[in-house]
Amino acid sequence: MSKKGVAIPIVLSSITILTFLLVNFTFFAELNFIKADNIIHKTQARLNARSGLHFAMSMLTLYQQARNLLEENESIKSFVKAEDIEKILYNPFQFPIDDSVVTNEIMKTALGDFNEILMVNGKITLNISPITGHLNPNHMRFSHYKKKEDNKKNKDEEKDLPANEEDETEGDKTKDSILFVENEILTILKKNLEKEKEKNEDFDTLYGNLDPEFLVKELKFYVMDPGQFTDPEQGELEGNYDPSEANAKHKPLL
Repeated sequence: MSKKGVAIPIVLSSITILTFLLVNFTFFAELNFIKADNIIHKTQARLNARSGLHFAMSMLTLYQQARNLLEENESIKSFVKAEDIEKILYNPFQFPIDDSVVTNEIMKTALGDFNEILMVNGKITLNISPITGHLNPNHMRFSHYKKKEDNKKNKDEEKDLPANEEDETEGDKTKDSILFVENEILTILKKNLEKEKEKNEDFDTLYGNLDPEFLVKELKFYVMDPGQFTDPEQGELEGNYDPSEANAKHKPLL
């Protein structure tokens, strides 16, 4: 047999093997590149989501501080309303910021410098929306109704006029609304306590003596303005708060 005839199949086999190895190597190299790119995008997306979450928490913290400041200072309420603060909170935020809407050159330069130092790739959109259709403990407050009733009484005394039936009807509706929220919270609390006691013996041992009605009263006492809450168990409720450690807020929960 000729040596030339043996060499040709060997060369062809070698070329076939090398081609297969090259194609296989190229395929896995591209696959690893795609995997690495996906990991980078996944990590960046997670970091962007975390940044948005931290930004949202910061916005909510600032909103809470602003509302508390508003509740503590009656003079501020004359030129700043709670609705104005909520509008700022619920205003959508988007990054990167569109510099085409910025007309001031100094602000454009500052915005460009700000974008350069950030390590954010992609887009972040943040929307904070109010939760509706849920029971709100703040609805057990009737300080606004009380103030309105006192103001009406003072005006009636000054003018020596009879009480306005429309205001009385509004006051009754406010009281009915407060009573509705209070009863709904009490019903839900009783139901969940009984449910948890049935399926968890440890919970029953630790919290079996809880009184749902007293807990609702304590919540109501916590959110009401000072002097507005009256109840036979008020002394016991006040005794639960040590001034050196914790005080009832007597303001809306935020």
